[in-house]
Amino acid sequence: MEESPKQDESNFVNRKGSNSTQDSSEVEKSIEQIEELFGSLPKEEQEILYNLHFLCFDQSGCRMLQNKIEEMVAQGIKSNFFRCLVHFMRPILSEVMVN
Repeated sequence: MEESPKQDESNFVNRKGSNSTQDSSEVEKSIEQIEELFGSLPKEEQEILYNLHFLCFDQSGCRMLQNKIEEMVAQGIKSNFFRCLVHFMRPILSEVMVN
């Protein structure tokens, strides 16, 4: 039996609605994880993340961030700082890449 267009459309809406609810809960869970990781960081690393927007556009600040990232990559460590850095960079990434 073929579903009528209305039934098919309502199934799509139901599936879409459940996915957005699921996505929303995953986002909230992710934010909670980042908050926990951030709280476990040393004060120095927390300060870097607080001032990230400024550091990204300052020549010496940008160089400091590059050195910190290169140090982590050389050690092969995906630290809590690295995970938080990625999260904090998302909103300003396009602006940083252009400048």
